[in-house]
Order: sequence, then structure tokens, then C-alpha cells
Amino acid sequence: MATNAHAWRQQEKTLILQGFWLRDQVALALPLLPKSGIASVDMQAVTQVDSSLMTVLLSIRSESGQIVLRGVSQQVGSLLTLYGLNDFFIQDEAQNSA
Repeated sequence: MATNAHAWRQQEKTLILQGFWLRDQVALALPLLPKSGIASVDMQAVTQVDSSLMTVLLSIRSESGQIVLRGVSQQVGSLLTLYGLNDFFIQDEAQNSA
């Protein structure tokens, strides 16, 4: 996988995101992503995001109910705060990265 590529895979009830998740990548991936039956989203390998990632997270939460966000970067944490979504998701504090 190239460093600027985006990728995802599902491992049991965890959706694992990798690479860039910017508007263009989200637009391509959103229709293909599993949204129901997801208990957590692992973002440890996400390298760059913009606010369109919130669309992914909200879509999954809408279909699956409460989800745990793992590996939340400072950038993602800032977006969650900016959009008032901190209380909307459970964040796995043990795996947060700077």
C-alpha cells in the first residue's frame, strides 16, 4: 500500500482504517464500507484526515449504534471536539496517539 493510499478491512466487529482519509478517498470508500455490525473503528494506521472522516464515523454509528474509536490521533480528536462529537463516541484512551 502506498503511503498516501487509503485502505480498510474488517476484522470481526472492528473496522480498521489505514492511510489518508480525505474527501476524495471518503467519497470512494463510503458506499463500500460496512456500516452495520461494527463495534469499533481502529484508526491507528490513519495518516491524514479531514472533516469528511466524520461522515464515515457518523454513518457507522447510525447503523451500528455506539462504537469505540481506537487509536484516535490528535487531528481526529480535534475534529471530534470541533464538531461536538466527543460524547457521541467512546474513545479508547489507552491507544490514542499524538
